[in-house]
Amino acid sequence: MLHDSVVLGLPRGGVAVAAVVAAALRAPLDVVLVRKVGAPRQPELAVAAVSEDGVLVRNDDVLEALRIPAGELAALVARERALT
Repeated sequence: MLHDSVVLGLPRGGVAVAAVVAAALRAPLDVVLVRKVGAPRQPELAVAAVSEDGVLVRNDDVLEALRIPAGELAALVARERALT
């Protein structure tokens, strides 16, 4: 067992993979629940993710490539946070 290590899995496919990795490493497994923040007009393209406790992780490369302004991102994030 790895001390102080935890394997994290995301629902919709990631938990199954994380379970195999956790077993191989003999490490504990936990699940992270997040909501994807999709790009405007391309909702399947993730520009960010919001965790169930409100932590925001941004994909700055995609945000920059799509030229999404901060105000628009804030509105997208607010919509997803309201759904949690």
